Amino acid sequence: MKILALAFSVLIASAASPSDRITVHEWGTFTVLQDEQGRAVAGINTDDEPLPQFVHSLGGNRNLIQISTPRTPALGKAPIPECHPDVKLRLETPVTYFYLPEGHTGAVTLNVRVQFQGGWLTEFYPRADVEAPGFDPDHVWTSRLAPDAVGELNWKMVKLGVADRSPETDSNVWIAPRETGSVFIENDGQVEKFLFYRGVGNIDAPLQVEYSFENGALRVFPGAHPTGETIDRIGIPKLWLVDVAEDGSIAFTEFGPITTTGQSPSTFPLNIQAKTHSAQDYGVLRNSMRTALVADGLYRDEATAMLKTWELSYFKSAGTRLFFLVPRGWTDAAIPIDFGLPVDLTRTMMGRIELINPQQRERMRNISMTNVSDYDGLTKRLRGALNPPGKVLMTSEALALNLPQPYGDFLRLGRFRSALLLHEQAARPTPDLSAFIANLKITAGR
Repeated sequence: MKILALAFSVLIASAASPSDRITVHEWGTFTVLQDEQGRAVAGINTDDEPLPQFVHSLGGNRNLIQISTPRTPALGKAPIPECHPDVKLRLETPVTYFYLPEGHTGAVTLNVRVQFQGGWLTEFYPRADVEAPGFDPDHVWTSRLAPDAVGELNWKMVKLGVADRSPETDSNVWIAPRETGSVFIENDGQVEKFLFYRGVGNIDAPLQVEYSFENGALRVFPGAHPTGETIDRIGIPKLWLVDVAEDGSIAFTEFGPITTTGQSPSTFPLNIQAKTHSAQDYGVLRNSMRTALVADGLYRDEATAMLKTWELSYFKSAGTRLFFLVPRGWTDAAIPIDFGLPVDLTRTMMGRIELINPQQRERMRNISMTNVSDYDGLTKRLRGALNPPGKVLMTSEALALNLPQPYGDFLRLGRFRSALLLHEQAARPTPDLSAFIANLKITAGR
């Protein structure tokens, strides 16, 4: 099985006793958007929840990772977040925890190097040395991310077991990962409970999904190895097909373990939207995922911290998505990590494939067939609704302004709304859709 060929290329066994080694646990998640034919939709360099300002960014430039929350006035003057045409995968964590051997006292120092095959590591903490082939912080939208580029972060002389001097923040995506029994770490004078990094990739996911809501079928194929090779066969221990309604209720189905091949894909019923949705199913789904994460090697508090970190994105954002536990071999090949000395390493990655559901398709059709004759008037309405000017509105706040249907439909497309419209324009262009995209200044880089 090709995916296992590089499974253990990162960590080389040594003669040291496991009890003498540092224990390292890492969890992460990545997101892709796939259409009904299983093709990756590019331009997904957007976030639901921004990171604290103290987090470092690639080249000191925060323009590449755009915030999906609408900034108003959003028509005519202020452009909608731009879609980078090379970004097909969002590496949205990982966080890396450290545990000293039992009975050890005092600090330990090590070096950490992490690479991203076909990606740039765009956000990180503490401070690190960065390499990002092809990235120019002064010309973000003309920077090209090649599938064979290898981004890299180096943390040198990381101290483990230091006193807590972590920065203050009220950001849930930052404080939730702190709720573990791991030691504090320090690098270059910056202290935290974990090493953190994120990235954008021009690589495909390890699973490819073909689906039809009309026929009620979903087929799961092996995707691609980070080197670009097609995977012949892949085993997945657990998958969850999840639908979150706009009112926050949930329906889900879990599968696995499965082994799927290109010649014999795994097929599942896609009747998730017809199921009875319930607010109580949020807790059931969360418990199912936590059990699977612990079985995959995480401590219980780590698994709980992971799910709490992604509570909004996983469980409370409307949409249809397939979650799955990623094989360790793919993770090691995509983001190899080295510590300069033998450690006991556990890595658990959750993959997330966003599916284009019937509601999103209907909203894109509405936009494609509706003429908006007065964009200037709409811009004035949006400006008049803001106090103070330039305020960033949550999607629910913008929808409360009673906007014309095309703009309301656009907001309801979700986090990757701009990428979806550009993908729709390429597949099924109409004059009204082109006018809408042009007036909102939705662009795919330059």
